[in-house]
Formats: sequence, structure tokens, C-alpha cells
Amino acid sequence: MIWFGSNANLDHLAVTGVTICLDQATIHRSDCVRNLGVLLDSSLSMRQHMAKIASTCFFHLRRLRKLRRVLDLENRKRLVCAFILTRDYCNAVLANLPDSALSPLQRVLHAAARFVAAIGPRDHITPTLISLHWLPVRQRITYKLCTMMHSVFYGQAPSYISEIVTPVTHLPGRAHLRSAKKRRLQHSMCTLWIRSAFVLGVWN
Repeated sequence: MIWFGSNANLDHLAVTGVTICLDQATIHRSDCVRNLGVLLDSSLSMRQHMAKIASTCFFHLRRLRKLRRVLDLENRKRLVCAFILTRDYCNAVLANLPDSALSPLQRVLHAAARFVAAIGPRDHITPTLISLHWLPVRQRITYKLCTMMHSVFYGQAPSYISEIVTPVTHLPGRAHLRSAKKRRLQHSMCTLWIRSAFVLGVWN
């Protein structure tokens, strides 16, 4: 059981000691829950989720570094894609977060690129990312959202995603606006529920 909201609103809730009893089970309030591998905290800052991902990725990187001398470039790239880059499979839930919140994932991406390219910590990382065709974390999130909206626009997305997105042309009084001519979409639910739908959908 968890309440979602801003820190200010959560402070006003009298939730201390609140429990739910179902038959013989007692459910206590939690500040963080796991849903299909994604950690959701009460304020949806996603900091615990990203800290967990970063910790796991660096653990695998330390193991892979022991094999660096026996692996060529292509095999290093395959292993990083399998053990590191796949960890952000639900990165759409990180949309609109500040750069400071995304920095742990960006550090993981830089460390993985340095391992694959066998470059030092003082070498510039941007040329390496370009040569590997790896997008920065924020651009990876944007790409995932664009892919999802493309599926919504062409009717290939699941119903629980399509139902919360409405073309501006279908909204009363807005069909003749410039936003309608640009084929823009409008979501009708708050950020919390959109993020929850993305998580439950396990978009890969």
C-alpha cells in the first residue's frame, strides 16, 4: 500500500499507522514499491529506482572488466548491451525528470562506453558514443516515447495506452486550431497514471 503525491501533500496526510486488513493478512503502508522491476517511491522522483539500476550495472561492469583482455570489441559491445543497456527497459517512466536525477544512468552509460571502446577516464566520451550509435539517456527516453506515440497514432498500441491519448482533432472546439493541423495528441490523465500505465505495459 502506497500513497503518491508531492512531498508537501504527503506531509499533510495522516497516514501514520494506517493498515488494510484482508482476511488474515495485514497490509502496511510503504514509501517505495516494486512493480515489474520498477521501484516507485511516494513522490515519483524515481531516485531509488535509478540508484538500484546504477548499482546493478556497475556490479556487472566490474565483472566484465576482468574479461577485457580476452574479449574483442564486438563481444564487449554484445555483453554490455545484454547486461547493461537492457536495464532501462521501462525508461519511459523517467520522462521529464531533471538532469540531476538522470545523472546516475548517464554515468553508467559513460562507463559502459569506456569499457567497450577501451578508453581511459580522461578521454572524451562523446565521439565514442557516436561511434557506438548510443544515444544519451535523455534522448533514449525521448526515442522510447516517440516510438510509443507512433504506435498510438497508427493504432498499434495496447488499448490501455491508446485510451489515455486523444488527437486534438477529436476535442470539441479545438478541431480548427493549429495544434490540430499538426496532428498533436493530448493526454487526459495525470503524470502518475501515465507512468503507471507505461510500467504495467513493460514497453521494450
